[in-house]
Amino acid sequence: METILKRATWLELFYDLAIVALVAQLTYLAAKYHHSPSDFLNIFIIAYTIFFT
Repeated sequence: METILKRATWLELFYDLAIVALVAQLTYLAAKYHHSPSDFLNIFIIAYTIFFT
């Protein structure tokens, strides 16, 4: 049985790093600005944009 070596490209690694940075920013927003329902809505919209786009 052959083993297939697959390596990540620099572009894939860059996108992974960008996702990590966006999640960190989202966590900061959730911790700092969670005072009203509109804040939760804004955080949800940002999270939806990050994870489902």
